[in-house]
Amino acid sequence: MRLGDPCAVDAIGPEACYKAVKSIMLASDYIQDSHPDMQIAFELQRVKAPARGSNPETVKVRFHTALVQKLPVPDRPDVVAAKDTNPGLAAAELTRLLMQKGQTGIAVVGGMGPYAMHMSLKTVQMASRYMQKHMKENETLLAVACSQAVPAKDGDGGEKMRYVLSRMRGPAANPDPRPEGEDVV
Repeated sequence: MRLGDPCAVDAIGPEACYKAVKSIMLASDYIQDSHPDMQIAFELQRVKAPARGSNPETVKVRFHTALVQKLPVPDRPDVVAAKDTNPGLAAAELTRLLMQKGQTGIAVVGGMGPYAMHMSLKTVQMASRYMQKHMKENETLLAVACSQAVPAKDGDGGEKMRYVLSRMRGPAANPDPRPEGEDVV
């Protein structure tokens, strides 16, 4: 990433996706010495993962990364996801906000914990499909992850971390949408 080359991270399941988002956030911090006004964004792709041994065929999430101009940290998410959030409804709201904010607008979805983040990622994927007809060729929706400290509800003055994904239009981070030998779903 320091050289500006894209890379991809694969994850299967909520815990692995959560760790992938956190690792991309950490990588954004690490590149600040060489790219101070940049951060790492990602585009999501669903790819079939073939059966291996006793594990059945499943779908993995591929995070295609790209360097983008640093975004301001949002005050709060526009859409809050939880583990039981309907990602279709959340994606419709995210799409509505992006359309309302125009070509350079940013909309934010966030949640706490691996399952809420997984629903946030599903929301982002669905919003990308909903927005496709409104975007130019080779344009996509990119996500930039960051964390926010929020007060804990237990009243002890502590804080919890909420992870948020800022969505914006940008050039496609995935140079080859159909890698050889892989089925994209």
